[in-house]
Amino acid sequence: MVSDFLDGLVSYIQAWKLITKMKLWSYLIIPGIISLIVGISIFGFAFSFSDEIANYLTSYWPFKFGVKLISITSKIFSKIFSGFIGFLGFKNAILFINSPFMSQLSEKIEEQLSGRKAPQLTFFKFISELKRAVRVTFRSFVKEMIYSLFALIIGGIFHVKILALFIVQAFYAGAGNLDYTLERHLSVEESNEFVKRHRGLALGNGMVYIILLFIPGLGLIFAPSLSAVAATVESLERVDRYKNALDDII
Repeated sequence: MVSDFLDGLVSYIQAWKLITKMKLWSYLIIPGIISLIVGISIFGFAFSFSDEIANYLTSYWPFKFGVKLISITSKIFSKIFSGFIGFLGFKNAILFINSPFMSQLSEKIEEQLSGRKAPQLTFFKFISELKRAVRVTFRSFVKEMIYSLFALIIGGIFHVKILALFIVQAFYAGAGNLDYTLERHLSVEESNEFVKRHRGLALGNGMVYIILLFIPGLGLIFAPSLSAVAATVESLERVDRYKNALDDII
């Protein structure tokens, strides 16, 4: 797991080299613009309700004293809560919306590294990939919410809670990035098993992805494509070994 984790971190260097070498700038720009638009929309929508949430929480304070303190505390909590929900929605939305671009990018990287050409994109193949993206995104979102709430409830120290939330977010982001490659080789169930065996890889990839997203402007442009390429680079050889192991079992 440690080796996978370190590979997940370092793979971003090779990802940048490949994008530069192959001149895949359109795969940075188009998903980047989409991410910016989606991010502004989702965060704007989330924060627009923060004052209403704060007022709602303050209204439950039954005393006349301390209203100002409760109001300030409620506003801070509502901003944090709105930001967290907005980020959760944003992260999953761009993983899904950008999936057609990232799948094509992953195919190009695989062809460059392995020489294997992916099947030509057809309408039925596109619909099949879209269905899988919906299924994987929804399943990951549900699990992510459950584990995030679990981390918030159980963690005793604030810093521990933040770290636990970061790990949960990073892992499922990395798993989503890995699936851009796995969708061409494995079923959904096999992909889930693959991610379980390579948790460190998903975590390492997702951590860099989350950190990049927090870089104003540039992070939204570079994070989706870099993380997809990095995930492809490290998953290809592991997928081949995993498929060979499955064939041996059969």
